[in-house]
Amino acid sequence: MGLMFKAPKYGAYSELFGLLSPDITADNNGALIYPWGRIGCIPDDIKVFLKIGQEGGTGLSKAFADWCERETRQYK
Repeated sequence: MGLMFKAPKYGAYSELFGLLSPDITADNNGALIYPWGRIGCIPDDIKVFLKIGQEGGTGLSKAFADWCERETRQYK
C-alpha cells in the first residue's frame, strides 16, 4: 500500500491491542489508541468539539450523533 498507507488489517491490530492488551487499564479510560499500540490522549483543540454546550463545548458531536440516529433509525 505504500509509505503512507497500510492494509486494513493493521487497523484491526490496533483495535485488538485495545481489547486484549494488559497495558490497557481503567487509568486509560478516554485515551486514544494510535496505530502500533501507542496510547495517547485527545488533543485539546478537539476536546471542545466533543463537549456539549453546557460544558463549554460546541455540541457538534451530540448534534452529529443525533443526526446519525435519525438517519439510520429506519434500518434497525
